[in-house]
Amino acid sequence: MDMEKKDDSRIYISSALESAITIAQVAELINSAPFQEEVIEDLYVVFTPEELAGQFASNKAMANDHPKTHHVVDALRLLVDGGALFDYDIAFEHATLIVEVLVTR
Repeated sequence: MDMEKKDDSRIYISSALESAITIAQVAELINSAPFQEEVIEDLYVVFTPEELAGQFASNKAMANDHPKTHHVVDALRLLVDGGALFDYDIAFEHATLIVEVLVTR
């Protein structure tokens, strides 16, 4: 099967975070990026630490009835406190984009 590169105009969601139960496990996954590789829709996708952190934060925010920016901030702080290494601003941007897309559906 020929693998194409990911389309940067789309949002890809990693399934790797589903297996992480603790914040330490999430931090370990984030810190191992960009080696979190998956095949999604016949595309070879490599997730950055910021994408994984943003996805985690957006998941936490969406668990609330009315997701707000502070939910994203709280989740990202939780990751930082748990030892995850990522560019906070990029992860925040990624998380808020995912939340925005999901809320407007």
